[in-house]
Amino acid sequence: MYIVNTIHICLKGGKNMKKKIITICIFVIVISPALVSALTVENQSVDNKKGQNGTLIGEKDVILSDEITWMKIFGGYGYEYGNAVQQTTDDGYIVIGTTPSYGPGTRAGWLIKIDEYGNEEWNKTYGGPGAEAAYDGQQTSDNGYIIVGFTDSYIENPDAWLVKTDEHGNVEWSKRYGGFFTEVGERVRQTNDEGYIMVGITKSYGSSDQNIWLLKTDKDGNELWNKTFGEENSGGSSVQQTNDGGYIIAGGIDSDTWGEAILIKTDTNGNQQWSKTYGGSNIDGAFSVQQTNDGGYIVLGNTISIEFGGYGAWLIRTDSEGNELWNKTYFGSGLGTVQLTNDGGFVFTDSINSLLFQAQLRIVKINKNGRTQWIRELGTTSNEGGSAIQQTNDGGYIVVGETDVNGFGVYDILVIKTDKNGRNTAMVNDFNKFSMKFFLQQIFHKFLDILEHQQLLYQVKK
Repeated sequence: MYIVNTIHICLKGGKNMKKKIITICIFVIVISPALVSALTVENQSVDNKKGQNGTLIGEKDVILSDEITWMKIFGGYGYEYGNAVQQTTDDGYIVIGTTPSYGPGTRAGWLIKIDEYGNEEWNKTYGGPGAEAAYDGQQTSDNGYIIVGFTDSYIENPDAWLVKTDEHGNVEWSKRYGGFFTEVGERVRQTNDEGYIMVGITKSYGSSDQNIWLLKTDKDGNELWNKTFGEENSGGSSVQQTNDGGYIIAGGIDSDTWGEAILIKTDTNGNQQWSKTYGGSNIDGAFSVQQTNDGGYIVLGNTISIEFGGYGAWLIRTDSEGNELWNKTYFGSGLGTVQLTNDGGFVFTDSINSLLFQAQLRIVKINKNGRTQWIRELGTTSNEGGSAIQQTNDGGYIVVGETDVNGFGVYDILVIKTDKNGRNTAMVNDFNKFSMKFFLQQIFHKFLDILEHQQLLYQVKK
């Protein structure tokens, strides 16, 4: 509203005034959102910190609580992806990702078990002579683990893939699901009946070339049913069983013009009860969904629609029927997960580019109304990104992502444990204060949004 009023005032100026005020108007329009973002703050002092192997990792002096905090890196000679993390019943953690450095094929699913201090207890790879990827998973009720992804070993086109292990990571069963074309499993959750629900994409089934795919199995991985949803080039990114025993799915679909985020609610048998799309004048999508305490939903996605603030991470809060209550943009990629926190708010992780175009892993804490409480940029001074986050038993956070700290564009898995305020000695930037760097960063991103919007308008006119 402030920007709209500013534009209105600018347009009211007479011909003799326009040349004098146009620069001021543009300046105010660009500065206003940056100032609003920067004024969420309190002050902190600074000090140099060093991380693993003496790597310079930041300039913020952090007074840590008694909570355990650490940073660990796992990897080999290739490009490793860290896709999911969860605290386990022994207060340690399980990390799920993909590695080309280990395993029998070109890539393998990778399960790493670490203790509460981040020390590795064991790691296992899964796959055959081809390429496999593990995108998600969790500890199961029997203290084993379930992993989802895809496999193309022994077949021409990839199939969706589930692997169930015991508590030590030893395979109990491995199942593939699919048809003649490509299928990929993106997320999996154990269900109330001890079975599993998987969401992803299918090119073998459904009414279009690529559809959202929901598949239910029993506890042994035997398929009970599968359902397809969506329109042309749609895909499912996240699934959760809801309080009524049904399921909520988040993903993206192609509309007539641009992509849109989508939520789909089903009953316990996968029959659609409702679906809602969210989007603007450009490409938007949803990557993570959680049911909230009031029965509604919180969705993390990405938008480059100018009416939502341009390129940025995008949070959408809905009621139990998927009707939007509010949406917020936070710059950054939005390519991570969102979780509920103990105080009724939300936390998400993703990556954000600095003024020098370097990507940094980021954690953003929001209250229940979408107001930013703090922002932390963690890791090393190399390129990093966050993929998944969870609040831990001590009120802190565990986050997984990637880092190229070893250089040469080869990424390793990065795992960081923070205190309850998202702080860690591996902190690059602490934006819970009025930071001139943060202020300039917001201006930088707003200029990029305006330039991108002008380019789109030019393309439309052509």
